[in-house]
Amino acid sequence: MMGKENKLPEGATGYDVLLLQGPVGPFFKSLHKQLNANGFSVKRICFHDADRLFARKEDTYNFSGTEDDWSVWLREEFVKNSPSVIVMFGSSRPAHAVARMLAEEYGVPVVSLEEGYLRTGYITCEVGGNNQFSPLKKWRSVSRRVKSRKPVDAKWAYSAMCLFGMIYYLYRDFTKKSIEVELYHRVTYGVVAESIAWPAVFIRKFRGKIRDKSTIVKILNGDIGEYLLIPMQTPTDSQLVKASRGWSNEMLVEEAIRALSSDLTDLKLVFKTHPLDRDACKLAEFIRQVSLRQGVAERVIVIESGKIGELTSKSSGMIVINSTSAFSALHHRVPVLVFGDAIYRHDAVVTLGGDGEDIDTFMKGRASRSARDIDTFISTVKSFSLLPGDFYSPMVMRCTAENVVKRISSVIKTYPYYTKECGDRIDV
Repeated sequence: MMGKENKLPEGATGYDVLLLQGPVGPFFKSLHKQLNANGFSVKRICFHDADRLFARKEDTYNFSGTEDDWSVWLREEFVKNSPSVIVMFGSSRPAHAVARMLAEEYGVPVVSLEEGYLRTGYITCEVGGNNQFSPLKKWRSVSRRVKSRKPVDAKWAYSAMCLFGMIYYLYRDFTKKSIEVELYHRVTYGVVAESIAWPAVFIRKFRGKIRDKSTIVKILNGDIGEYLLIPMQTPTDSQLVKASRGWSNEMLVEEAIRALSSDLTDLKLVFKTHPLDRDACKLAEFIRQVSLRQGVAERVIVIESGKIGELTSKSSGMIVINSTSAFSALHHRVPVLVFGDAIYRHDAVVTLGGDGEDIDTFMKGRASRSARDIDTFISTVKSFSLLPGDFYSPMVMRCTAENVVKRISSVIKTYPYYTKECGDRIDV
């Protein structure tokens, strides 16, 4: 239940920005600072000690409680101290799902951040939500393109993300309180498991580069012949958990290899595991076992490393649930078959999948959609859903925060006309 630490100061009045959870690391601390520097009053909510570790002490309030407690607290907050806008990272996190629902009820705009749909050098910044909740889910093909922004050079982003993630989750699990667990956005593995898992990410990535080097050279040189690329996702990915339309990595593996066993050509399947999947080795072994059982082991390749852009450009098609890797395929004019709810799930730009038979059809014949429609869609995503920046690279964190502040300012000044104009311009 809410304790003393959750009580707001007496006589508190409305304020500009309610900051909820941010990405692992100090980005929201930087954003908080930039908002204050631009004259915005801010209230930051921390849900556990790891949030507090990367938060400013000023204007920061601690919440400990269940999802129901949070709903009650936030409803009272809207009534007593209605903020002008709520800012969050990840619109599907438990605390954020509640916040989005109540914000809609009380007419408070939500600015939701996420990893960039296009990487690297971009972040996602949308009004209302991301992925399956993105305004661009209502996109329709139009004849005109819109002006898009260029990405930034985000050096050391991956290494910094892993370092911040290791510190964040280790500290969260080390200081874990049972009352807080219900609002955790990622399952808790415990201090020992986390201590092993994050160094293992670096070791596996290094080992994978060495082990896969010759295989990737063969793939890129065309030595394996025609292939479909199938990027795997992390099992804890909110997109995979909540917006997959019932599909999982294992189901996609089973159905793709089953379809391959009926294909009479020399087509190959190349599965690429996700670099942050702590069980990538188990998934790779599962793929090998399924391919052996179906009698097509010589036509199935599993890799853990390699640049997605290079692998995609040489492929003849990509099959995904809702991985952002599909944007690489769209860029390279490679046909895409998608099964989950994704921002790019539009018939004008990809092939829409429903069941395993759609994989059989895709293997028999596939073609990229209209280049005009794809270019229009990507430029629209860049213009309306992305900002130049990175949450983790120390070199660009400040300018990223400045870009987000500009978007927040625009939303506060023009909401609800902001979303209406955005909708009109993307032909919603």
